[in-house]
Amino acid sequence: MTSPTGRDETDPGFITAIAEIGSAVSRNPPGSRHLVRLFAPGHSVIVAGGLSEPGAQRVAEAINDFLAEVLYPPPPEPAACPQCATALQRSGQGRPALYCSPACRQQAYRDRRRG
Repeated sequence: MTSPTGRDETDPGFITAIAEIGSAVSRNPPGSRHLVRLFAPGHSVIVAGGLSEPGAQRVAEAINDFLAEVLYPPPPEPAACPQCATALQRSGQGRPALYCSPACRQQAYRDRRRG
């Protein structure tokens, strides 16, 4: 089974937070307050309760964003051009550059083709 983030939910390291309709406190009418439950394979724990539905959704999203950042960090960016070892400049937009110039990219391609 795959989650909305594309990760496999059967993976032993899979953890997710879900907002549920329920009463965290017995004096609340059933369904009037919501809770956030943290799920892992074979385990579950309530991490927040007595929330409105939008509040529970926001808390669950914040927890899932945090878990994605901590458990599945993006791969590190190369600090230097693999062809000439020149330091790479990050523009802040788009995909990070792998090579410092088109000439280095072309030379790397030729080197790969030669074997």
